Amino acid sequence: LRFAASSDGVHFEPTRASPIGAAGAPSLSWRDGRYWLAHTVLVRSGLLGRPTPTAVALRTSERLEGWSPPTEVLVPASPVFGPGRFVSDPALLDHAGGTRLYVGAGRVEGQPPISRTLAVADAPSPFGPYVVAPQPVLEPGRPGAMPDEVAVGQQRLVELDDGLVSLGFSALRGGGSRFTVRALGEGGARPVRPAPELPAPARAVGSSAVCFFRGTWGLYGALSGPKIPFRHSIFRHRLV
Repeated sequence: LRFAASSDGVHFEPTRASPIGAAGAPSLSWRDGRYWLAHTVLVRSGLLGRPTPTAVALRTSERLEGWSPPTEVLVPASPVFGPGRFVSDPALLDHAGGTRLYVGAGRVEGQPPISRTLAVADAPSPFGPYVVAPQPVLEPGRPGAMPDEVAVGQQRLVELDDGLVSLGFSALRGGGSRFTVRALGEGGARPVRPAPELPAPARAVGSSAVCFFRGTWGLYGALSGPKIPFRHSIFRHRLV
């Protein structure tokens, strides 16, 4: 994992910040005078092509340099994570005097594999111990899901004045994907605000990220389609 900087939100240049090393699905936040990097790590090596379980780890730094060693804070054991104990795309938030961790859960095979549901876990501090809710906050077939949705894919969380919003893409029945914008609460999820359409001829997007820059929420992702090469692109979509 390396860092890049941009002055316009479109053109990026690598920075001199030291690389972190292996850190899957990274999510960066700022709290208590430190940067917090939540990411995934392999629990053990794969065996004979079987799915490899993953875990959530945390690192901290005061200046994006000299990162602490990774500390595993959530090793999936709950049935929510499926038989492969798959976890991805962690997001760390303050919640009710403690810490709330949203994570993708359950593996849907593909290249790369994506999450079937969005799970939630609470802890008194960022380092745990975490208690995983028995029911995912977002799951195909439940309120808040689209009729043709088979997996929630990557979800990026944004804290707005009117609450928490999950912004990401979902895998659809029959192939392809679609961006979604949903409000998350204690009662689950619900669709809100129009979501951006994929530019033609793209049919799928992966490796998504979201950030706020000069009054606009920017969506970043890797596009793929029948007539375009796999490439990175930027979408701009105003949420507020």
